[in-house]
Amino acid sequence: MGVQAGQTRKRWSLVAAGLAVLCSLPALVATLPASAPDVDPALLRDRILASSEVAYAGYAESDGSLGLPDLPAIDNVGALLGSHTRIRAWESSAGSRVDVLTPTGERGLYEGPARPRRPVGPSGSGPAGLTTWDFEENVTTVLYGEPGLRLPRAADLVPPRLARRLLGGPRGDERLEPLADRRVAGVAAAGLRLVPTDPETTVGYVDVWADPRTGLPVEVRVTGRDGGAPGLRSRFLELTQGANAVPVDVLAPPYPESGARAETLVTAVGRQIDEFAPSVLPERLAGRDSTQIVEGGQALRTYGQGFSTFGAIALPGGLGFRVYDAARTAGGLAVELDDGDAILLRTPLLNLLVVTSERGYGYVLSGPVGSDLLTQAARELIPAIG
Repeated sequence: MGVQAGQTRKRWSLVAAGLAVLCSLPALVATLPASAPDVDPALLRDRILASSEVAYAGYAESDGSLGLPDLPAIDNVGALLGSHTRIRAWESSAGSRVDVLTPTGERGLYEGPARPRRPVGPSGSGPAGLTTWDFEENVTTVLYGEPGLRLPRAADLVPPRLARRLLGGPRGDERLEPLADRRVAGVAAAGLRLVPTDPETTVGYVDVWADPRTGLPVEVRVTGRDGGAPGLRSRFLELTQGANAVPVDVLAPPYPESGARAETLVTAVGRQIDEFAPSVLPERLAGRDSTQIVEGGQALRTYGQGFSTFGAIALPGGLGFRVYDAARTAGGLAVELDDGDAILLRTPLLNLLVVTSERGYGYVLSGPVGSDLLTQAARELIPAIG
């Protein structure tokens, strides 16, 4: 926050100096020497994947430079993965709370453990265990239903969740390398680098630093195969670990007397698409088997494994055209297909191909894979189902 040139009074000078010191504290802490115990990268990964029971409270920031536009059907994912996000998070066995901090307030997501006796909500659906609170709107919303597959949200960018998602699950060929220790949020953190060896992926490497004692990740960086700055980075600037870090009352959603209360039904993306999409996706595309059929759905599938996985969605005609027009308006590159048209949106980490067929159907293919692979999949997809 700047001080006008004419404001030279001593108290404003002191305020400015104090703010400068406060703002520089995270950077100063990061320069302190770090000396974490030596940990084998494979062992460190195991500790990271086993760290979900570690209670913590912290302030984190994420920076994404993917540059994807906001498109119909994927809401604000482009903004989330292409901007600076400030997050305050609490997590323990009693539940979690993740607040996204904005210049004028905050938006909170509260997640509680499974409770079979929660009341039934709209349409006779069971509880999702999720509650949101919007400070500016002063609205608390209880979410019902089972979301299943869903779009990314800010809570997914907190370092522990992001690291476990990137390091866990079935993987293809890869190698692990040790990284130099770093001091992050006061933690002398040990680091590892995961390097995918699949030539089809756009991911060059994933760097993770974690507390070697607890395995809790404190910083994550994802860099594209072309190198350069990380396309996605998330790190704690403040962190407290242990059972006392998360007071129970912090996890309780607010219900201000002057605020509004709402309920909403959360429907899985796959179920919504299946209801209106015209097509059944094939079991194999671009030489890759379908590794997951989301909720038994027919219009949304993933292909391949590891970091070269890509997804395909069959869209209803009207929605497909809106997504196609939005991608073209955003400056996407035209791709020639025999029986349709396509627009390619490229980023260092993620590519997205929006396809319309001559029969009026729409498709979106996306993943951390090269544009040639997505184009090959599109050329196989249109003749197979139109």
